Amino acid sequence: MKEIINFLRLLWQLPQNLLGFILFQIYSVDCLCLEVPYRDVHILYSEKMRGGISLGQYIVLPWRYRGDYKTGSYIEKTIKHEYGHTRQSLRLGWLYLIIIGLPSITWAWLHSSFKRFSTVDYYSFYTEKNADKLGGVKR
Repeated sequence: MKEIINFLRLLWQLPQNLLGFILFQIYSVDCLCLEVPYRDVHILYSEKMRGGISLGQYIVLPWRYRGDYKTGSYIEKTIKHEYGHTRQSLRLGWLYLIIIGLPSITWAWLHSSFKRFSTVDYYSFYTEKNADKLGGVKR
């Protein structure tokens, strides 16, 4: 029964799972990296990654985030936040990339590239605020 549920979950999130798997492969070649399970997803810590990204059952984070972290630390909040994005993916299925993924990555780019956007709290954007809520992050 568990295998059937996992297969259906894979199909429900197929586009983002496929992209997440590809990113896992790209970010784990010729660098320091570490794959670890976290709840029901996989996290890859990679020295090639600058920020964080969640796609289906895959999360890729910077190498410096690996290891132990203290409760309430920025790293713990980041992991929980990215896990919140995986919850969004599970809820939205194939619509995730359109409703959450593209707006979220566009917001991240705008927020980091233009001073005008950097004055606005990054986590106030609807995709990020909801990921915090689903991941259990208190800011």
